[in-house]
Amino acid sequence: MASKLGTILLIALSGFFAAPVFAQASGSIEIFDIMAPGERATVTPGWESINAHPLGTRENPVRVFQPEGQRMYLRRLICPDGAMPAFRRISSLGVGPYTSILDSYEVKCGDVVHVVVMDMYHPQHFECRSVPGFSIRNGCTGSS
Repeated sequence: MASKLGTILLIALSGFFAAPVFAQASGSIEIFDIMAPGERATVTPGWESINAHPLGTRENPVRVFQPEGQRMYLRRLICPDGAMPAFRRISSLGVGPYTSILDSYEVKCGDVVHVVVMDMYHPQHFECRSVPGFSIRNGCTGSS
């Protein structure tokens, strides 16, 4: 009985993880398959569209690798007064422009609260730029 229940549960979960993600996009429904990082290399994002938005938004998320990469990036930000911001994860936002799940963070400088959106599925990327309202320590020398 337990083995049969385990098999049913495994089949149900495998269907759940393989299911496409649906995202509302300006009046139409788009279907995205969640991809593994290796598969994502075959996706050509619309760079012009992504770069038309400020870094750290849903349309142009900060690219990092794993939760530790998110925290490392946020620890590199500098508030306008030179202090380190406080931050906390708010939520997951669904699929972003790179076909992976986005996370949103609340980032505070004193009483000013910013929301920074991040995509943690980019092992080959190191973000040199700061999100608007901040500067960044240890940026990339000679890069933009």
